[in-house]
Parts: sequence; structure tokens; C-alpha cells
Amino acid sequence: MRLLKLLTLPAVLLLTGLLAIPVYANHAKVTELTGTCKQTGQICFHIVFTPDDIPAYGSRTITVKLLGRHEGSNDFVETGVSKDITIPGSQNRKEQTVDACFDQVDTSQFVEFKVKVVAGDGIDLDDSTVTNSDKFECQKSTPTPTPSHSASATPSPSASANTVAVLAETGGFDFRFPLIGLALLVAGGALYLISASRGRSADSK
Repeated sequence: MRLLKLLTLPAVLLLTGLLAIPVYANHAKVTELTGTCKQTGQICFHIVFTPDDIPAYGSRTITVKLLGRHEGSNDFVETGVSKDITIPGSQNRKEQTVDACFDQVDTSQFVEFKVKVVAGDGIDLDDSTVTNSDKFECQKSTPTPTPSHSASATPSPSASANTVAVLAETGGFDFRFPLIGLALLVAGGALYLISASRGRSADSK
């Protein structure tokens, strides 16, 4: 029993020491970080870092974010544009160089830019010599306007246009007036016959 008590104290101390050790001790030391803008308006970055203590069969992630400064302001704010870099455990203590570009950046909203590197879950950048790049400018891009699809009524042909079309089909002669005259003659003849018939009926009585 006394031996069990003697063994209990070292066991408790050992367990306490294990609990005091962080679950991870993963690092990435960033030594270079620059941002540039291509002539096409695309923004790219160059980063050099050395990972350490990454799990041999795991990975960690660091993220490069794009910051922008609005005209009239002194502060750089996040633009919402970022790029993740995955660090496999097999690259421990091996210097890594990554050159990449951001996708779909509207540069018209800002006058200057910076890139910033931040650590993901389970990793730190405490030993880094740089986490923010120097500022740089970029040619402003103009967002492509979205074509409007508003419906427009198709104008109906005017009466004069219809008349021209009819005349063109008849060689330039307008048949409407003779037809109107013929209709009037027929109507007048019918009225005449009706009137004459009534007159004969009255005479016979």
C-alpha cells in the first residue's frame, strides 16, 4: 500500500506535465512576403516560409489575404479576397516558396494594396520576420457592365407603311378606290330597284 502511494505522486506529476504540453507545436516561419499587380490587373503574391513540427501524416494551412486602402483613408482593410496554402507534414524544416495569384479582384475600389499572411487552426507564425507586405498600387479595372434585358415592344407597322406595301404588290396601282366606287354603285342600284318596285306596287292599287 505504501509502495502504491509512492508511485502515485510521480504519476500525477507526469500526467500534469503532459497536460501542460500544447496539443500541437506547429510553426511556419515567414521570411518573405510581397505583392504585385500584373498589367492585366491581376494581383499576385510571393511568399517564402519554413514549416516545423507539422504532423508527419497531417497538414496545416496558412492564408494570404488581400488588403486594400480606400481613397482618402490611411487604413488598409480586408477586401474579402484570400488564398489558402496547405503545408504537408513531409515538408518540415524545408523552406517553401509559393507564387500564386488571387481570383476575381475588383481593383476599382482601392488606391493601394497589401498582402497579409495569417495562421490557420493548429499553427502559429510567432517566429515570422514578416507577416505584411509593403504597399503597392494596381491599375484600376472597370467592372464589365451587365447588359440590360428589359423588354421592349416591337412597333407595329404604321398605316402608311401598310399602304406602301400594298401598292408595291399591285405595281403602284391602288385598287381600294375602284372597289369603293363599285360598292357604292351596287348599293345605289339596289336602292333604285327597291324604289321602282314600290312605285309599281302603288300604281297597281
